Amino acid sequence: MQHLAHLFVLILPLSSLLIFNGCKTRSYNQKTSPKSASSSNNATESDGIDLSLFLSDYCKNAADEINNCSLSPFNIWTTLQAVGPALSLTQKPAYDAVFSEKLNKELKITFEDIEAAKENNPNGFKISALQNSWVQSGLELSDQAKSMPGLRQIDFKKAFTPTINQYIEDHTNPKILNLLPSSLDASDTGFVQTGVLSLKDTWIEEPGVVSLNFTSGSGKEKEAPFLNIRERVRATKTPSGTKIATTYFRSGEIFVTFVQYPESSAALNLTELNDFAQKMNNIPVTTANLYVPSFKIDMKKSFDVIAQLSVNSTLAPLFSEELNLYKNPASNKNLRISNILHKTFIAFNEKGIEASAATAVVASRSMGPNSKDFYFDGPFYFVVSSGRVDEFGYSPSTILFMGKVNEI
Repeated sequence: MQHLAHLFVLILPLSSLLIFNGCKTRSYNQKTSPKSASSSNNATESDGIDLSLFLSDYCKNAADEINNCSLSPFNIWTTLQAVGPALSLTQKPAYDAVFSEKLNKELKITFEDIEAAKENNPNGFKISALQNSWVQSGLELSDQAKSMPGLRQIDFKKAFTPTINQYIEDHTNPKILNLLPSSLDASDTGFVQTGVLSLKDTWIEEPGVVSLNFTSGSGKEKEAPFLNIRERVRATKTPSGTKIATTYFRSGEIFVTFVQYPESSAALNLTELNDFAQKMNNIPVTTANLYVPSFKIDMKKSFDVIAQLSVNSTLAPLFSEELNLYKNPASNKNLRISNILHKTFIAFNEKGIEASAATAVVASRSMGPNSKDFYFDGPFYFVVSSGRVDEFGYSPSTILFMGKVNEI
């Protein structure tokens, strides 16, 4: 068996890609289409974040103990979106350039869709997305902040991280532990926005398990359990040698896509992936015999994504200007976003998939920093997405989770 050097696994709804359009960045710039560009005067068709580069830089800084990583762009972006009503008027143009009403309507999955999916698939399928705005008790909110989702009052002058961390743990199955560090209790925190995303789905038919060799990013071979997935697989091999395969779970709502490149230095190419998504309904369903290692990624350390996002010329004001959260201007003095903490858990095995993510936006009064056999037997990226399977075929939409597996 040939050991390919790089494997990407993606679990995603593809419409999430649109979440990253409409914001211009120094490091993650990419061309967007007129359809996905924001209507804000501050955004142009050339604005956009290259999610592939964002993932690459994230993985360099946020790998787990064995050098794997994962993140949820849907969870990060919807949590930042929920902060909108707390922004000052001078921040609004930058915010609207990223999270305009037009752009939000282009997403094919919303929190309402997630609730509908739960009702339509009661057996073995669970998905939940929640937003909560934690504000200082005893202070009156500004009129615009009163519309923030899931308002909860808390006394930031006392130890508050156990309360918020317990809430996140309770709503992630419980997989996301201690998102907020206890050191925040000693800081001058005045606001926390939390978002949680959790899903669980099973296979229609449990795949077989075989022992095969996996070649890690460092070139070491290790015998590991591989899932042999024979049903509901679409796969192809591009002229450049890239292997892409997609399958879905019992609900028909959750897709997982695997991408493996012939060279370990290759970066995840989402344009190529989107092309595959557009064409995959023309690929016969029964041609692929898929071999993918089971894996688990548990990001035990919270990662602060603010350093990556703050280089973005559109997003930078979000991290430099005071919030307009409380009615008394004195309560908003020096209150700025100081941390954006993110944590994920993903388990992919013969039982199915389970994934959870949590993001916390913290504001304080100080600034912070076509082959029949497809073997994914080397480092790979993964994307987990939501979507639909119906009489018209596959229709993946929003990216829920993505990451990289280097070691097994």
